[in-house]
Amino acid sequence: HTLGSVFEKEVKIQLEVYKAPSCGCCKKWISHIEKQDIIVNAQDLYDIGDIKSKFNINPNLRSCHTTVSMEGYVFEGHVPAKFITRFLVDKHHDALGLSVPGMPLSSPGMELNERFMPYEILLLLKDGSSQVYTTIKHYEEQFWMNLFNTNIQNNALYNNERTTTGIEQWINQWERSKPAVNSING
Repeated sequence: HTLGSVFEKEVKIQLEVYKAPSCGCCKKWISHIEKQDIIVNAQDLYDIGDIKSKFNINPNLRSCHTTVSMEGYVFEGHVPAKFITRFLVDKHHDALGLSVPGMPLSSPGMELNERFMPYEILLLLKDGSSQVYTTIKHYEEQFWMNLFNTNIQNNALYNNERTTTGIEQWINQWERSKPAVNSING
């Protein structure tokens, strides 16, 4: 089976989001996530510190909301949908999840005019440490369109294919970009 065939049955990502009832940026982030066909169940809590402690998120890696996938992975703060999906597609056996500590300007849900502040998405490891998963240097890198906007329009491989969803396009691009030695089919 290829990675693309795994998603042919319209596998839906489902996330549980724990947030404060009055947090506006959390609501905007949830909107960003839902626009990517990710199912969200938001739970308002007046004290989300207990949730963060339950999932072993170090205080210096915390943000305003905590998200948990059905597989038990944690996404702390304003992690873009693109990277949540990428993380869930790739297997990370020693990982708790991803974090965007604090609330970086122009991360999804934190948009302010055209201002942008580069930031890091951290990989949270089960041993309590973290490492850089990726660095967002430009606003557009946060979104799917950066991966296949121009490539799909100009790539002859897509000219005769049926219309695909954003996730299918991303998976196709991901599979084609991996070296043959590292592909799922060997």
